[in-house]
Amino acid sequence: MGREIAVWVNTSLVAATLFMAAYFRYLDDGSGNLSDLGNGKVSVWGQTLGTRKVDTIGIQTTLQRWTGSEWIDVNTGAKTTYSNASYAYSSREITVSTGYYYRVKSRHWIDYDDIHEEGTVYSDSLLIN
Repeated sequence: MGREIAVWVNTSLVAATLFMAAYFRYLDDGSGNLSDLGNGKVSVWGQTLGTRKVDTIGIQTTLQRWTGSEWIDVNTGAKTTYSNASYAYSSREITVSTGYYYRVKSRHWIDYDDIHEEGTVYSDSLLIN
């Protein structure tokens, strides 16, 4: 189950898909986003939202490039984890090869007591020229 929102980033409209799964009790939403900064640089960021403060909440984003037949991982960021929190955020800038479509794969998770919940989200693709 998901919903789609539109986000204005710089002058580009980028749509990000968020998840809200009925079977998640503490993992509320997660998103991964991409914007073109120009000159072969992109900004990759994402966030994870919990329904309450949990023991740990985290996010990890991976920039992917379309080869014409499949998505390949180009750059995977470090796992960003917060303790006793309900929100996690990660961002970075990456230099890329131009002329390709890119997207962000983002992993989102929480740990609370002995419960682990995790989900993966893919952003829409963006042509970087």
